Formats: sequence, C-alpha cells, structure tokens
Amino acid sequence: MGTFIATIVAFLTGTGVIMSSIVKVKSLLDKSSIEMLFSTIEQKTRQYVYALTLLSFITALGISYVYILWSLYVKKIALLSTNFSMVISIFIMCFILFIPIIITLLNVRDKWFMKEHGKYKVVLDNGTSLYIIRMLNEETCICSENPHVEFKGQNEEYVLIKLDDVMRKSIIKQTLRSPVANTDNIEDVETM
Repeated sequence: MGTFIATIVAFLTGTGVIMSSIVKVKSLLDKSSIEMLFSTIEQKTRQYVYALTLLSFITALGISYVYILWSLYVKKIALLSTNFSMVISIFIMCFILFIPIIITLLNVRDKWFMKEHGKYKVVLDNGTSLYIIRMLNEETCICSENPHVEFKGQNEEYVLIKLDDVMRKSIIKQTLRSPVANTDNIEDVETM
C-alpha cells in the first residue's frame, strides 16, 4: 500500500512539474515582437531552444507514427505485434538527428531567403536615431546607429541606454532590407 501511495505522489509531482514547464514555455513563446525586443539574451536563448526542441519532437513523433502505419498497412503486421522498441529507437534517433538539421535549415533560411528584417528605432532628445539591438540585462538596452550591426560583424560603436529612458520615447518599427540576402526591389518602410 505504501508503494502505491508513493507512486501516486511521484506521478502527481511529475505531472505538476510538467504542467508548470508547459505554462512557462507557452508564455515565453507567445511574446510579441516588441516584447521579444526587450527580452534578455537568456530569455531569447530559452525561447529558441524550446521552439527547436518542440519542432524536433513533433518531427520525430511524425516519423515514428509513419513507421507504425507502414508496419500496419504495408507489412501487414498487427498493432500488438509491432516492434515498439524499434518505434522508440526511431523516435529517439530522429529527435536527436533533427536538432542539427533544423538548426542548419534555419541558418540557411536566415542567410539566403530572409529579404528583410524589422528593427525598432528610438530618437533621442538630441535628434540621434538609435536602433535597439538587444537587451544587455533587464535594465539596459544595447543600441547602435547602424541597424545592420548584427549582420556585418564589424567593429561598430554601441550605445548603452537605460530601459527607462527608452520607454519615455516613441519607438518606431522599421522594416529594413537584409544586407546578406538578395534584396532587389525592396524598400525600407517605417511604421509607428
């Protein structure tokens, strides 16, 4: 009886941990672009890892499901006779294998197919326009006069501004041509 109660408590604890993790992941992935702008590097990295893991998990689950369907309808094996250790092996192998494949595809997409990107611009009291690059921490923004500073990889001058100072100004979203992709016939567009 004690083992049964311990099992139930462990199951409920595990379920609670999984549910709280799902809520955290969902709240992190559902941020708007302006909310993501003011996220720290740690939060952006977490979002990237969660999305990558979810995409790899769904892909591996789909391939495992296709293997089960193939066993049922092509090989004509009964469901209970299906080699589920093989299904689990396929799932784990695909999950691990698809993470680097997805990373490579995302990098290729960003480099070759992304024709424009959005940046947020703030105009200071002295008339200087600065593009918000990312957050240094919860209170400080890293800004630059060059909106393409992340693409060029050159030594650029950065400006650190307190988030409170940025929040007092108008923030303008600007769609810019990507400097690394073929960007013929695309114009820079400013929106409020």
